[in-house]
Amino acid sequence: MKIIGLGVILVVVVLGLVALIVWRILASIHDKREYARFVMDRHEEKWVENVSPLYKPATTVVSNPLFGTKFD
Repeated sequence: MKIIGLGVILVVVVLGLVALIVWRILASIHDKREYARFVMDRHEEKWVENVSPLYKPATTVVSNPLFGTKFD
């Protein structure tokens, strides 16, 4: 009975390790493809590197008239 139990535990552990290894290989392949696509997109940028087309400067200026005044 102990041999069957140890065999079942060993099979579960081996299948788990194989599943983890397969998952890690597939994740690495996916990550390499994503990085290659990212590098290609970086080379095809159409704007200056330091200026994003999504950035809009602030248009509202708020001043506090009481700032810097001393109250005795």
